[in-house]
Amino acid sequence: MIELIRASKYFPTEHGRHYVFQDVSLQLPVNINIGVIGPNGAGKSTFLRLIGGGDIPSSGRIVRTSRVSWPMGLTPGVLANLSGGENTRFACRIYGMTAGEIRETIERVRELADIGKFFDMPVGTYSSGMRQRLSFAITMSMKFDYYLFDEISAGGDLGFQKQARDMVQERLNQSNFILVSHSLPEILRHCQSAILLGGGELKFFDDAREAIEAYVLAHGTPEDLTNLKSNAAKSRVAFDNNLAPPPAAPGEVRAETAVPLKPAPGRQQREALRKEQEAIRQVREEMRAERRRQRGLTASGNVDEAGAPASPAGALAGPDDAGEHQVLRQARLERRARTLNRRKVSSPASAAAAASQLKR
Repeated sequence: MIELIRASKYFPTEHGRHYVFQDVSLQLPVNINIGVIGPNGAGKSTFLRLIGGGDIPSSGRIVRTSRVSWPMGLTPGVLANLSGGENTRFACRIYGMTAGEIRETIERVRELADIGKFFDMPVGTYSSGMRQRLSFAITMSMKFDYYLFDEISAGGDLGFQKQARDMVQERLNQSNFILVSHSLPEILRHCQSAILLGGGELKFFDDAREAIEAYVLAHGTPEDLTNLKSNAAKSRVAFDNNLAPPPAAPGEVRAETAVPLKPAPGRQQREALRKEQEAIRQVREEMRAERRRQRGLTASGNVDEAGAPASPAGALAGPDDAGEHQVLRQARLERRARTLNRRKVSSPASAAAAASQLKR
């Protein structure tokens, strides 16, 4: 689960605060892929870093209870002074893998990246395409509940791109994507819901088509929307069912193969899930409040041995209480005397002071 709780993100400028979004409370639906669209400078990559934990909101919170990958885009997040294998080991350790799992992952990344001897050389010696291959291989070789992509792509030759598409399809069957892309047909192919960023606002749409329509109408022309719908109908699978794409016309060349969409949960199912999660949160909050109350009572001495609130201090004090306090005081003084002896206190004044305290 990924949830934004009264979250805001802004950047200070000489003209004041520039907000990416402000005071947003949103729980992202589970088991569906989500696209992120908006004009240049709207904050799409910033939003992805916030979701992945690479940045923090200016106010509010972002709660993640699922395994979320780092944002993977055209600029790989690898360290230049480490080799490909060392970068892989570093990422595995961050996510708490065992030694056996780390060895398996390193070999899997070595095979998928397919950069030969450079895998054991510093990343600073790599070309940009080799960096992207390594970053993509590391990301797709580790299992996450959510994969974050800033323009889903993989560098390299046609063989590597085909292998990468196969792995993306495999991950689609097991996990979910949050995808930032300027390619609206790509959003339609991969995503059921979408987030529209722009003008300092964040809007979530249950249906990705509605988000794309709002985006095109705000930043394009009606003709752009007509052309988009016409092209999408020819190249993508049906949105509401998992049908295969229509056969290619004679002489038609398609750059990509459409990825089948997983059926999205209905609106009523999502509402029921939200209510269930809200009830769970309320129960947890009540349990936390009860634990805080008990800790407060214990710290103030108002809880008996059985855990029940005791009577107010001094209300039932009697001779037994005074005797108990005297015993505790005597024990403290004896511990003090033993500490002085261990330190070999040679000063007659200190020895006399300790003896006088014991006599009292």
